[in-house]
Amino acid sequence: MSNNGPGIRGRRALWAVFHVTFVAACLLAVMFAILPGYTSPNSKSWSEPTGYPAMLRALGLPIPVTTERIVRRDVLQVVAASGTLEYRNLVQIAPDINGIVTTVSVMPGSEVHQGDQLLVLDSGGFGVDQARLEVQQKEVDYEQAKRDYNRDAAAYAKGLVSRSTFEATDKNYQDAAVALARARVSLAKALVTLSETVYGARKPPTARLKSEAAAEQPLRLVAPIDGTVTDISARSGQMVFSPGPPLVTLGNTLVFRAVVDQRDVRRIKPGDAAVVRLEALPGVDLPSTVERIDPVVAEASQKSSQAQQPEGTVYAWLQLNGPPPGGERLLSGMSGYCVANRKMESLAVPESAVMRLSAGEGTILVVGDDNRVQVAPILYSVNEGGWVGLISGPPEGTRVVLDGQIGLRAGDRVRFK
Repeated sequence: MSNNGPGIRGRRALWAVFHVTFVAACLLAVMFAILPGYTSPNSKSWSEPTGYPAMLRALGLPIPVTTERIVRRDVLQVVAASGTLEYRNLVQIAPDINGIVTTVSVMPGSEVHQGDQLLVLDSGGFGVDQARLEVQQKEVDYEQAKRDYNRDAAAYAKGLVSRSTFEATDKNYQDAAVALARARVSLAKALVTLSETVYGARKPPTARLKSEAAAEQPLRLVAPIDGTVTDISARSGQMVFSPGPPLVTLGNTLVFRAVVDQRDVRRIKPGDAAVVRLEALPGVDLPSTVERIDPVVAEASQKSSQAQQPEGTVYAWLQLNGPPPGGERLLSGMSGYCVANRKMESLAVPESAVMRLSAGEGTILVVGDDNRVQVAPILYSVNEGGWVGLISGPPEGTRVVLDGQIGLRAGDRVRFK
């Protein structure tokens, strides 16, 4: 027995050292591995019923939180939108007389100045004018006869007028239609005669009155503005009737038409600085300025319109501040996008403080003078650079919780880290 005593005591000492080491290791693991994770707002257990905030709440102890105050600062409000280059003004030119196009002086893409000749139109003088006036008179007679016919037809169906009266009205209507057709044929013949005269197939009469000769002087259509010819439908020898479609269309001053979502309308205004980038000019920034914003939001029914404006959007028009570097040519229809920005002073909170940040609305947790948290709604205007600019919300200087909001409840007592 005495021989075994020291060995037993040695083994017991070793077990005691092992137990102490194991307990110390467990304590160290809890302190440096488990406890930091358990107390971290980023842990999965933070919002659980057995999480750290719940345990402190049950014990009546304050929950540690990181806070920041609402401050007033400069924020950069940014709006990005796609769009295309368009002409600010489109001027369609159509003559108000009948005649023959004898000269076309421009082509699509031609740059013109105010007063430059676009085309020459030979009106044909009194012969064509008389035929045109005859057509106008017959059109008036036809419309009146048509109204009389429709009126008497309705009255005849109700037995209010006699059959002979209705038949007379019907005959007048038919006669007016025939007279109008004949007048139009006469005008067409006059224009054909004019065309033959202009292009040498028929010689003009040798004797004319001076006034008639003066009336037959060719008409020069000139550019009313400086601009670019975007479209031309006239060709030499073409017969032109009035009223009719435009012969030449001029565009004046290229601007960028941006398609802005209606949720961003309040974040952009005339005068804001912007940059336009076009797909045709990669790497080239075109400094611009917001010129105007259309006051109408496109509805679903407008999708079928020629403009093809997306539903729920407005057009913002940006003026280019100068030509592109390198002299690259800009063309109407070039597509790209723009970034408009404006520096503004606003109450702001760190982005991490805002919960459910969407469509200009959100919520934050604020800490009152009693160190208890409450939920506060906010409206925001910009989310940029880690800060959210406020339109409405708590006043400047209010403390807001920056992390762990999901594990907190209204009324919780907190302490600051």
